[in-house]
Amino acid sequence: MSGCYLRISGKDLDGPALAATLPVPIDGSWRRGDPRSANRQHRSGGLRCWVSAKDGSHMPGQIEDALAFLSKYRDALVPLASRGDIDTMLLDFSWDVPVNGNVQWNRWPPALCKLSGELGIAIEATVYVVEAR
Repeated sequence: MSGCYLRISGKDLDGPALAATLPVPIDGSWRRGDPRSANRQHRSGGLRCWVSAKDGSHMPGQIEDALAFLSKYRDALVPLASRGDIDTMLLDFSWDVPVNGNVQWNRWPPALCKLSGELGIAIEATVYVVEAR
């Protein structure tokens, strides 16, 4: 997946029911036991919110979009941290890393770390190794 998503999950979470109550752009929702693929089922319920459409080669843009998203939807996200049916909330940034032998890094700005922490949201980067540009 390209871009940045907010993923919310919990073993007993009813993702579709929660999605119906949130004023955020939902990309998908599921319940534990729903089909994940032809041979697998979801082990927990959850939902995925669209945070940034910028691809993995534009991390600064994803970070800007994530700050705007968290600020805009802060009031809707605050109560989620105290729900007993939510185990994990995380921002998942897609990050394209070229295979060229050079060092590659990204910096999470303090404002994003602070706001995410206040909301109980973890930050992760899913790295995709791509051909050098």
